[in-house]
Formats: sequence, structure tokens, C-alpha cells
Amino acid sequence: SILAVGSTVYIAATNGRYTYWVGGTHPWASWNGSNYSGYATNGLGGGTMLVMFLVNGNIWAAGADGRVGMLTSGTYQTILGGAGFSIYGGAGKGNTVIVGGSNGRLQRSTDGGVTWDAYITIFGGTIINDVVYSNGTWCVGGDNGRAAISTDDGVTWTQYSSVSGSENINDVKEVGGVWIAAAINGYIATLPLQVFPPTGDMNPAHIV
Repeated sequence: SILAVGSTVYIAATNGRYTYWVGGTHPWASWNGSNYSGYATNGLGGGTMLVMFLVNGNIWAAGADGRVGMLTSGTYQTILGGAGFSIYGGAGKGNTVIVGGSNGRLQRSTDGGVTWDAYITIFGGTIINDVVYSNGTWCVGGDNGRAAISTDDGVTWTQYSSVSGSENINDVKEVGGVWIAAAINGYIATLPLQVFPPTGDMNPAHIV
């Protein structure tokens, strides 16, 4: 996961750690000036950090061990001690936060992470790879060409499938009111799933 905040670019890494680059300084400098950040030593475990996202202007991170944390003055504060599934995507809108990941699971907080609803399962248990919020709509993309949209902050979801057979959706983005999904084997689609021909011998990973 890569997250840009102003002129600073954060990159999630293995062992629950991250590195960052500030425009005009040496690339890949660590948070504390000597090593990778202390994500793994500040209560969030040592699992691979898979996603970083913003909630109310604060940097949050989550990962393979199902934990969610918020970066405060260089240290991560645990927000969710363990979701019970690996988290591959997350997003926030005001105090509403939604994370998703393995086994098609989504978990939501409506009070900035103080409390969390019980997780729900969509896509028949298929992995969720991305969670995005934009202009009043939440969108998630997952394996086997599946995607879902919610317009009521995650209470209900309209599911779509598939991009083309079993292609996994790696990334979703809203552009000018249209949701675009990028999937492996070169497939790109809009939601509802109108599939464009494969874009050649490549696997789109992200939409920017």
C-alpha cells in the first residue's frame, strides 16, 4: 500500500512496519531516523502491513494480523485489536471506517474506531482486495471479478460479478461519477460491470 499525504509518501511493508519519503529529503528515510518505524513494537503485532488510509486526516494502517492502528506522533495506537481476518483494504469518511479482507469479510465502525460492528460476509467468502469511499458511495473489489457498492455507509451492499470469469479485481476508483475496476489479465471494467477488452499482456494493479 502507498499513501501520499501532502509531500510525504508512506509505504507499508512487512513485519508490521512502514517507511516513508519526504519530498526533498533522502528517499526511504525511516520514521525515527535510524530504522523502520516501530509499528511492530507499538502494540499492533508483527504481521505484514497491507494497507494505509486516512480517517479524519489521521493515518491508519491495517494488515495480515487483522489489527488496525492510527499513527500519532510517530507511534501507532491500536484501534482494533484483531478483526479475525487479514485486512487488505480500508477507507474512512468522517467517523465511519470500513475495512475488508480475507473470507469476504467487512467490518465497520461509525464512531472513529471506538466500537466496531460484527463483521459481515459478502462475495460468498471471496477475498476483498480494496475498499474505497468517494462522493457518498463506498465500493469494494475482490477476487473472482466481484465488486460491491453501498450508498448507506455500509449497511447494505449491491454486489456485481464478474469482470470476466475469475479475474481478481485489484483496485477500484471513482472518476467523474463512474466507478472503474482494474483486474488481472488486463481487464478493466466500469460498475455496473461493463467490461472492456483486455489491455494486453499485463495485470493492472492500481488506478491513479
